Amino acid sequence: MSRPAGNRFRRPENRSRTWANVMAKRTKAKTNRSAAKRFSFTASGRIKRKKAGMRHFMRRRSVRAKRNLRNRGYVDKANANFIKGLLPNG
Repeated sequence: MSRPAGNRFRRPENRSRTWANVMAKRTKAKTNRSAAKRFSFTASGRIKRKKAGMRHFMRRRSVRAKRNLRNRGYVDKANANFIKGLLPNG
């Protein structure tokens, strides 16, 4: 028994290859839900985050330190591109 000539994994000829079909097959960029709950964007495009260190050992911290931890922080530029990849729809 001989093999058919050409690539055996070739696409069947009857399937149309229009731009609409190509775009319909392409996967959507999904938002990472855990990142969506932890980060949000400002109007200028910076990424806001919650500061760490407010879970326990609060008695030893000063009032000023606790007040500063309540404010939101910003993700620095080194990590911003990674977070934007997790949140493609901003």
